[in-house]
Amino acid sequence: MTYPRIYVCELCTPNHFYIGCTMRLPHLRENEHREGWGSQFTRKHGFKRMLFSQLVKPGTARLLEDDLTVALMARFGWGACRGGNFVAQKEHVLRRWLPPCLKHLDPTDVLPLHERPVSKLPAQLGALVDRFEMLSGFENANELNANVLA
Repeated sequence: MTYPRIYVCELCTPNHFYIGCTMRLPHLRENEHREGWGSQFTRKHGFKRMLFSQLVKPGTARLLEDDLTVALMARFGWGACRGGNFVAQKEHVLRRWLPPCLKHLDPTDVLPLHERPVSKLPAQLGALVDRFEMLSGFENANELNANVLA
């Protein structure tokens, strides 16, 4: 059985991230992003490095990719993150697909902690958020995943 991987790329623009899912080995996908064959968002903001990739259970990857994207959008602003079903480059297009909790925000606004959505897979998303916090160097993992673990 092949397991999918969720990964997070740090981009050259400070505090900008791309969240993806792949069935391939991480270094192959990382090279694609580095060579400009990744997402438009990655090309626009420049690929810096792949922070991590993590195997996830088959059947959960797309939901976790979306949930991690929303969690990072809530923390850094939806203008700073793309991934999953949230990859549109034009603001008016992306706004149509944003979760209701983010639609009223400007691209750089941070969602208050008490308004952040809860995942249907809180333990798995919590592990991804913890890994992001540990490897990205951002402090205060509890702020980002407080609602995830609730």
